[in-house]
Amino acid sequence: MSEPAHAKNESPKEDRLELAVRLLLITVIALLAANVLVLAVGSFYNDRACQNMLRLAARARMEGRDQRAIMRAAFNELTMYGDGGYFVQHPQCTQFIMQNTGTESILQVQTATNVRLPAPIFVAEGLKDNGCIVLYKTYKSTFKNGSSSTE
Repeated sequence: MSEPAHAKNESPKEDRLELAVRLLLITVIALLAANVLVLAVGSFYNDRACQNMLRLAARARMEGRDQRAIMRAAFNELTMYGDGGYFVQHPQCTQFIMQNTGTESILQVQTATNVRLPAPIFVAEGLKDNGCIVLYKTYKSTFKNGSSSTE
């Protein structure tokens, strides 16, 4: 009687090698997934911080507050985000621009968040010496200058 076509004719040594390769691939996939997850969380965190900074600065601008009060409103929002953690650090404001072009005012905010990856070995470029990637986000708002605007 002949053996079924699906029966294995491999030695125990080949079985161990196949198991090792499978475990290695599963580990690599898990580490890549962890990198993607940490980057997604860091990106969302930074995006929300930047968006909320601009929203509160714009609200203060629409209320007719002076430049110092507008900046204070924006930076107070940023302090509400806690200290951050090991993988996603506290967002920092890297740019705050208030410009008056005559007919309109421009308000622009940029934040940056350092994200430490669980497996930095898979990142080809953009990695700092401390193993972090810096994520930037910029939001811009334009206002028509009216009689209630304050410079």
